[in-house]
Amino acid sequence: SYLSAKYHVYFREQVQDELREIFEAQYELTLTEEVEIRYRTETSTDPETGETTTEEVPYEYYILNVT
Repeated sequence: SYLSAKYHVYFREQVQDELREIFEAQYELTLTEEVEIRYRTETSTDPETGETTTEEVPYEYYILNVT
């Protein structure tokens, strides 16, 4: 409504810079990276004995928080 009141008729290309300025004045984008160590169960079978073993294996799980 602000842009309509100011320009009455406009195309996005004409007001893109002003839209960017308004957005930057209202919002602050913050990116925070996190890495968690998680575990998964891996199962393997011995080809000679057929014995199955399982173990918990750690892996990194990446999270990007956007606020």
